[in-house]
Amino acid sequence: MVQAAAAASFAAALVHGSVIASHFREFFLFGLFFAIVTPLQVLWAGLAWSRPEDDRLLRIGAIGSAVIVVIWVFSRIFGLPFGPEPWQPEAIGVKDVIATYDEVAVVLLAGLVLRARRAPFWFIVLTWC
Repeated sequence: MVQAAAAASFAAALVHGSVIASHFREFFLFGLFFAIVTPLQVLWAGLAWSRPEDDRLLRIGAIGSAVIVVIWVFSRIFGLPFGPEPWQPEAIGVKDVIATYDEVAVVLLAGLVLRARRAPFWFIVLTWC
């Protein structure tokens, strides 16, 4: 499951990387956000893939992805308080839905792994039967 979360993070990074230039053209801080998030998602994917036993790393990935999802939801419902059109909700596009699904997958998969690692053995066996 950790490798699936890593793959989802990498997929979200691919989407985010594809929109950096257009977001820089729209508003510098939007472009900067994606220019920072993209390599962080790639880095996390690589680390999670190579160190699946690292619970702290899983928590960081889950929290980081959850923050991005919250920002996306907020920007689609209320709009952001800055930028070229403050407080104007953004349109929902195919790319951002795909990236958000990937980020939700990171949160869910990392959370499931962390929960399973803390659950008693009998719970894990019953869950997978």
